[in-house]
Amino acid sequence: MLDNVFKFNMYFACIVVWLLISLLLVTKRKNKTATSINNNVIVFSCLLFTSGLDIGLLLFPLTEFPSYKGIEYRNLNPVSIELGFWGFSVWGFYFLSTYYFIFIEPKIKLFDIKAVKIFFTGLTILTCAFSVNLFVDFFIYYQVKIFGGTVFTRDGIIILSVIVIAIGYALSKSNTILKLISTSSVFLFIITVLLGYVGIFQNNGSHELLNIINTGVWGYLKNFNQFLLPMNNYHLFYLFWWFSWALMVGKFTAQFTPNNLSVGKLFLVMIFLPSLPLIFWFSILYFYSINPNLLQPYLLYTMFGVGILFLINSLSAIFNIVNDMIKSLLSYKINKSSGLLSCLLMILSFTGYSVKSGNMTFLKIDYIGTIVTLFLYFVVILMVRNYIYSKQSCDRLQ
Repeated sequence: MLDNVFKFNMYFACIVVWLLISLLLVTKRKNKTATSINNNVIVFSCLLFTSGLDIGLLLFPLTEFPSYKGIEYRNLNPVSIELGFWGFSVWGFYFLSTYYFIFIEPKIKLFDIKAVKIFFTGLTILTCAFSVNLFVDFFIYYQVKIFGGTVFTRDGIIILSVIVIAIGYALSKSNTILKLISTSSVFLFIITVLLGYVGIFQNNGSHELLNIINTGVWGYLKNFNQFLLPMNNYHLFYLFWWFSWALMVGKFTAQFTPNNLSVGKLFLVMIFLPSLPLIFWFSILYFYSINPNLLQPYLLYTMFGVGILFLINSLSAIFNIVNDMIKSLLSYKINKSSGLLSCLLMILSFTGYSVKSGNMTFLKIDYIGTIVTLFLYFVVILMVRNYIYSKQSCDRLQ
């Protein structure tokens, strides 16, 4: 019963999001950002790419492609499905939240309210802890491929994950370091893509790769509408995940948005620039999925290493936000401990996802995503109410 309620709510939330995006592009596309940031579009795109994605980008697809079959997935090409789950439409959520923090939040100052700060801090920590938990699950899968067997137990991987959280916290204290990590992550991701292509080229697979790209992209574009609403339960899981990330990604990227960028251009930058590399990456991984004998160990090592760097980058970005939030909630005497407190809360939340009772976990991303959708409805209702009040005030003055 509860699952059906969550599913219906997600359908409704997706409709609301796309209506809002359409409304913004029609009415506000020429409005320009007014920030004090001197970032160029490339730096902004790197920050967006690495904060909006995490280790799953590197490690999910190889495990997912074999399952994308049948009517449940509308008989679509696996690359088209992966693009639908990770590319283009997903970044629309991030665009909407970034727009909110650039243009709306400075006016209504909703996030200055203590209760909202507490809500947002808890939500952010829980979502990021979920991503760390995915690292545990995929480490278990990939260590067999990388090390040829089980080297680390689940408890050992959990300890490694706590270390990764600590590293993310340590690197979160400087915006300069955040920019450096983001650009380095993107650079290393490009190297990983090139390494993947080198293996294909050496095995005379370039023509097959081009066919995969062509089929995947056209399959996605022709069925774009299939991904605007939940396709099935697995797509629903992704949507819960993206909604959970949306608020914190929007708040983070809003800090680094270039000045004097129109809303229309911001939309194009956020939709297309992060999505284009994914086309090549997913196509390369699909090539190896159908030609597993050609997958070389060095590519797996690189994928896993860059995946961990992406995770650290995401954690650093999130700690950067959470530290500021916690500082504003604590008294001046103890706010110097905000970073340590956020780190401890992250570890506790991660434990909530990792500790299992039978087949159940104590926390689920479904809950977090649903809470974000409820917050979305609240903001929309608040904006409509403010608009009606301002309209009535103008009418009285006339």
